[in-house]
Amino acid sequence: LGRKIVQSTLAKGGMDPVVENVWVIRRMGYSYEENPDGIAMLLSRGSPLGSISFDVDHKRGRKKQKTKYIPTYNLEDILKGILQGLESNRLAQMIQPDELAVVRPLEMVLKQCFEEKGKTAPTVHWYPPASEEESAFATFGNQNNI
Repeated sequence: LGRKIVQSTLAKGGMDPVVENVWVIRRMGYSYEENPDGIAMLLSRGSPLGSISFDVDHKRGRKKQKTKYIPTYNLEDILKGILQGLESNRLAQMIQPDELAVVRPLEMVLKQCFEEKGKTAPTVHWYPPASEEESAFATFGNQNNI
């Protein structure tokens, strides 16, 4: 999938030259109750480029344990989402997933695949999940059409 991302990026003439264009991957909720369907959005400049579906049931057994279960996507899910975003957009120079566990693996895959073609990969940084205040505002705003 990483090589397909590189191939698509090069076919479009390289990455988006606008440095401020960042792709953010944001889950639609951070608990099973908030996001039972396992959906994350690929966003650019605040607008959706596509959605990423992930399996929320692969760790459902954790709900029975004392640890808090947070449904999330994996590396393969995010690579597929990036490919979907590339169907009608140029790749951003920075990608920011909100799942810390995929930051380093994504960075390594992209770096290796881009370097194989003598190109620089996009940077990958963590995008922290919404704060309680931001989540409350989003919920309040949706309920009141603000």
